Amino acid sequence: MTDYKCHNCPHTAKLPAGTNEWVCSNCGCVNVVPNFDGTASQACTCLAPPQWAGWDLPAGDHMDAIGRVWFKTASGTWLKEDDYTRQLGINPRIAQEAMRRLGREGVEGYFNCSTLGKRKR
Repeated sequence: MTDYKCHNCPHTAKLPAGTNEWVCSNCGCVNVVPNFDGTASQACTCLAPPQWAGWDLPAGDHMDAIGRVWFKTASGTWLKEDDYTRQLGINPRIAQEAMRRLGREGVEGYFNCSTLGKRKR
């Protein structure tokens, strides 16, 4: 087991040596492990994932006490809708609704993971 430090927060995870990517249980960020053989005594500092279109999609949302909706980026940053749109060039409400539609039964490409591999009788 090797210690890996999240690129976004001070959280350190103990994972098997040779891990390539992992999701921080503290902040939810995806971490990419640089070439690391696990022989050093200190924790390996991870990197942010390389940019591709999927990282612009919202990873979640949260409404604060006064009713403002905040959207979480793949890197773990919380942004208001207008800031999200300005910085990432995508409207998070529309993107989130499109992602939710993809997970509905009857949509092309949908499959239920809980029944995957079970035999039909």
